[in-house]
Amino acid sequence: MTLYRVLNNHVSASDSNSARKIKYRVTSPELEERLLLWICQCEQYKLPIVTGAIIRAKADKIRRELIISTPDESAKLNALVFLPGWLSKFHSRHRLTSKRVHGKVVSVSRAAVEKGGAALLELTRGYERHNVFNMDDTAFFFCAPTTKPISTQRMAERKQQKKRLTVTVCCNADGPTKEQLGLHYEYMAKGWMSSQLFQLWLSHINDQMRTESRHVILLVDNVTSHRPEEAFSHVELRMFPPSTTAFLQPQDAGIISSFKAQIRKIQHHYIADRFDDVMRRISDTGDDCVEKKIDPLFNVDVLIAMRWAETAWSMVTRTTILHYWRHTQILDEEIHELVESFEKLRASAIAAPAFQ
Repeated sequence: MTLYRVLNNHVSASDSNSARKIKYRVTSPELEERLLLWICQCEQYKLPIVTGAIIRAKADKIRRELIISTPDESAKLNALVFLPGWLSKFHSRHRLTSKRVHGKVVSVSRAAVEKGGAALLELTRGYERHNVFNMDDTAFFFCAPTTKPISTQRMAERKQQKKRLTVTVCCNADGPTKEQLGLHYEYMAKGWMSSQLFQLWLSHINDQMRTESRHVILLVDNVTSHRPEEAFSHVELRMFPPSTTAFLQPQDAGIISSFKAQIRKIQHHYIADRFDDVMRRISDTGDDCVEKKIDPLFNVDVLIAMRWAETAWSMVTRTTILHYWRHTQILDEEIHELVESFEKLRASAIAAPAFQ
C-alpha cells in the first residue's frame, strides 16, 4: 500500500462520518497534511515514537521548511505557535489518541503508610533540608519503543528489546544537589544493582560528604542490594517501610517519572531524525524496503544511552524535585517554609537599591 493511499484512506474514513468531519479552519493546510502524512508513515511502519512533544517538534520543523519553500506564506507560518491547545485541536481534527497502560500499585494499608511517614518525619527533623537525600535505581530499556504512541488506530506491538541499563539517581530535599550521572559505568551480568556496587557508590558519597564536613541521611528502598556490610561515618542509611515507596519515596512518587519522560523525549527526537533520514534516502533512491530499515533505528549503543540519561537527569528541575519531596510529607514543612521565607526576605534586602 502506498503512503498516498494510507493518508487518503485515513481522510476518507474521517469524511465518511459527517458528524466527525473537520470543522476547524487551519492556518496552513499543507503543513497539517505533511504532518499527518508523517504520522501515518510512522503508523504504517509500526514506529511507535509519536508523542505530543514529537508532533509539536515535527510541526515546527515542517513550518521552517515551508517558510523556505513558500516565502509568500512566511508571515502566516511565522505566526503559528504549537502550544498544547493547538495540539489538542490537531488531535481532535484527525482522531488521534494515545493508548496508555497503567501499572498496579502494591496493596498497602493506609495505617502502614501513616506510621512509616510519621517515623520518617521524626528522622528528617534532625537534619537540615540540604542534608536529606533520597536514592533509587530504575531500569532503562534504551532500545525499547514506547508502549503508548499517538496514532489513528491501535498499532501492533514491536518486538521488545531487552537491552537495559540500571540508572542510579539521587537528590536532596533542597533541590539543587543532584548527584550527577557522571557516566560512572559498572558491568553486571543481569544489569541490576548489587550489594557490591551499592557499597562502592555509598563509599563515594561518604567520601564526598567527609570532604564537605557534612553528615547526611540517605533514604533508600527496602531491598537486599541496599544493605551495605559496614556503617559509614558521614552517611546515615535508612530504609523506607516495605511496600510504601510509592507513597513515601520522592523518587518513586514522581521524580523518576519526570526523568524517564525526559529520556524518552530525547530518544524519540533521535529516532524521528533517523526516520526522516531513511525516508529521505528512500525518496531519492526509490528503494521500497522500508521495513528492513526501521528496526535498526532503535538500536543504539550503551554510550549513547548513558549520554541520554545524563542529559535527561540534568533536565529534571528543582521545582519538580521540591514538589515530590513535599508530596510525600516526610519533611517538617513548617520549619522549611520559615527558612524559605527568611531566605526570600534576605534576597529581597540584598536586591533592593540602597537609599542615599
